[in-house]
Amino acid sequence: MEPRPLTVPLELSELLTSAWRESGFAGRPQLEHLGANLYRCPDVADAAAARLLWARLIYLLCRAERIDSVLEVWRLPLAQGLLVLVQGCLVLLGSDPLPPKLPTLTAPLQPSCLALGGDQSAGKSTVLRRLAQGFPDKIFRHRQCTTRPARAYERPGIDYDFKSREDFVLSRRDPGAWGHVEYRGFWYWYELCALLENVHAFPERTHVFKVCKRTSFENLRSLFPDLHWIWLEAPAAELQERRARASSRDSDPRLKPADPGLEDLIDLRLANPDGHLERTVVEVISFLQGLHGR
Repeated sequence: MEPRPLTVPLELSELLTSAWRESGFAGRPQLEHLGANLYRCPDVADAAAARLLWARLIYLLCRAERIDSVLEVWRLPLAQGLLVLVQGCLVLLGSDPLPPKLPTLTAPLQPSCLALGGDQSAGKSTVLRRLAQGFPDKIFRHRQCTTRPARAYERPGIDYDFKSREDFVLSRRDPGAWGHVEYRGFWYWYELCALLENVHAFPERTHVFKVCKRTSFENLRSLFPDLHWIWLEAPAAELQERRARASSRDSDPRLKPADPGLEDLIDLRLANPDGHLERTVVEVISFLQGLHGR
């Protein structure tokens, strides 16, 4: 579907107002016309506020189908704010003076995005870790916040950002926390600003997310319409139970079924038996190469 054109400045002002309110700010932002296609929203207090407003603006544009890539909203950091390009309009979020010379912007890249899911103990974390380690210049692994306890092999700040229940309660009121889903008794979510900034920082890499629920996939697909989903099949019951018991800590090791009714969303199913990790990784990379014709 082609993105619908953005009417300027009325619709831009309305979208900024919606993003402003979703960011938890009071009142209504002012949009000053500085000439030609240049506008300024001077009410942004600091760089953190500009960062959050930028992220919420991207989310609204994607949700309203006004853009077809998160990279269509450029992000140029200034001292206390951001200069963004929204469908041909430059908008200064903050009261910083304009740079003496605006940069020349080339056409943005469409990020390649992949969701990796699977049955319990199918080896999702192992495959994802191997992809990131084996192809550091091609794969960017996004991590979630979670209330789940860390497993023995997991590293905070690399595999997940491990949070307390109190952190979760606070996150439900934080406009920068996004995509909350409950999975097997624990909560998972993303820091929206960090997620979008990493896509902007590494547009040529494939961005990989661990996704096991329909809700999570559909949340991410609202930002990345071309998101694909690979599903790792459950191994033999005995092996699956052994893996589950080996990896569980403070959680119920009993096997639980995956979300039903995912067939319409999954692009590729793969087996991941013991001793076949490299083969599984090669199949994932081959799938990505097939998407991009290389």
